[in-house]
Order: sequence, then C-alpha cells, then structure tokens
Amino acid sequence: NFITTSPLKFLIIVHRIWYGLAADVRVTQQSEYVHCVKQNMPPHLSHMAKTINYKELDKLHENLYAQSRRVLKKDVSDLPPRIFTEYLVDLSPKHLALYNQIVEERMLEIGDELIDMTTAQALYQATQQILLNPEKFGSEIKDNTLFETLDSIIDSLEGRKIIVYAWFNASVETICERYKHLNPAKINGTVTGNLREANKQKFIQDDTCKMIVSNPKSGGVGIDGLQDICSHVVYAE
Repeated sequence: NFITTSPLKFLIIVHRIWYGLAADVRVTQQSEYVHCVKQNMPPHLSHMAKTINYKELDKLHENLYAQSRRVLKKDVSDLPPRIFTEYLVDLSPKHLALYNQIVEERMLEIGDELIDMTTAQALYQATQQILLNPEKFGSEIKDNTLFETLDSIIDSLEGRKIIVYAWFNASVETICERYKHLNPAKINGTVTGNLREANKQKFIQDDTCKMIVSNPKSGGVGIDGLQDICSHVVYAE
C-alpha cells in the first residue's frame, strides 16, 4: 500500500518497503518519476535519512494510477485566460517624504511611542504598511494616490464585484473602512470559524456586497466559490 500526503507528494521505496514520507517527484517528458528527495523524515525513521537508491518506480506509477489519475488544469478549466495589469503609482510628495524618512532614519517618534525599524524585517514591514496606512506612522495623507488608483479601478467595474488582497490586518481594516459604502466582507486572521464562512457567503450571495477584502493566505488558495461571481482581483499591497 501507499499513502499520499499531499498532491504530487508521495513515497520513497527503501528495501522494497513503502513509507508514507513527503517527497518531491521530479517530472520530465521522458519519465513520470525521475527521482525522489526525502523531506520531513519522521523521528522513528531517522536511521533511513540517507537515500541509497530508488526502486520499483514502475510499480509506484502502476499503484498510484490504479486509484487516481493526473488531470492537468488546461484540460478541464473553462475559465478565460488571466490578464495581469500592473499599475505604477507615484506617491504624493508628502507621502513620499514620509516613506524616505523611514528608509533613511529607521527610527520614528510618534508622541510617546518610538518605532524601531533598525532590523531588516521591521524596515520591510514598515515600508509595506506605510503605503496604505501612513497614519500609523504619524502622518495623515489625504491625497493617497494608491487609493485614488484603486478608486478608478473600482469605478471602471461599473458595479461588478471585486476581491482586494492586502497582507497586513491594518491594511485590511483601512480598505474596509474606505469602501464601507460597498458593504465589504472581510477574511483575514481576525476572522475565524463560522464567521469566516459567513463572510464568504455574504460576498457570494449578497448583491449589495461588492467587495471582499482578504489576506492572501487567509482568503487565497482553498477558498472556493468566489470565481463564480467575481473575475477581478487587486493586490493592493
């Protein structure tokens, strides 16, 4: 027998014994399975950490396809080709000055709070968040050109629904607040359990809900049904 652990991740044969290990399968046009590489070896199998050989790949292929089949997306999908459009946005002078200040000084004092961005990770997150959330860094930008661009995209849809992705919770909240007139649904790390499903169904079933705002991880892969009522997606961050 063999056990599949995830799509296109299956077994290694060691001394003719099949173990349910996660393995990458290299696929070429000449052969379905060229070789496997061990990953995440369970502790009780650590003595097998060194792979010596791969055996019975034909049997692996036979047993795998006895219970399953490989279907390519291009063979079953009736969706139209995806169209990617990049929008280059120039920050307003005030917004750009605040951005440059953070990059150059890496320290920002807001009242009694000191924001330390001396580490690479902190600086990266700050430069990402400042685009949609400049007020978090002590400056209200009334002419935020990123939102002006998003406004124009939404207006061009003429009432059709849209998915907007943003990485940070603060950005998700900011977008929801700005477009509250579109009755947005929200899916991110703060939305769990039944509420998560309810928000998804709100976007799918409620005609007044024109937008869903989500974190790419929380509302990306694995969220089904959105494709039936929406064909426009914006990565705002």
